[in-house]
Amino acid sequence: MNISIHKILKEIEIDEKNKPWFKKFSSNIFWYMKDFIKNIKPSRILFNIHCFYQKKKYGFCDREIWNLDYTIAKFIYPRLKRFIKMKSFTYPSRITGESEEEKIKKWNEILNQILKSFHIILYEDKFNLSSFEYEKQKEKINKGLYLFSKYFQDLWD
Repeated sequence: MNISIHKILKEIEIDEKNKPWFKKFSSNIFWYMKDFIKNIKPSRILFNIHCFYQKKKYGFCDREIWNLDYTIAKFIYPRLKRFIKMKSFTYPSRITGESEEEKIKKWNEILNQILKSFHIILYEDKFNLSSFEYEKQKEKINKGLYLFSKYFQDLWD
């Protein structure tokens, strides 16, 4: 069963659009309040002040370095997702194929593999997987990151 990442993203987008406004609103309020309450503890206030200072001085906070892989994936994932949605008709010159459509299709498959690896890093709970599933996820991540490094300089339109 081969489902493209475009179909999955489209289904998620449709589900979000079809939610009643009050569910969207209440869900957002819940998460904002949870974050607010978590951050008003005295120890968190001092940490947030320290983090604010670091952001002004260095451009980032040490909190972003603790899980640098996650921080980088969090930055790349939405931009890569948008890049794919733009439906560009360009592709790297090293991609081979019989026709333009075939080359574009190969390029989109590569981009989808890269996107899937960042999706796994961000959203899949690696702690609740069996060792076999974990190895499969790790393999997908490594394949996507390899393609990301290989085509990094081709991510332009």
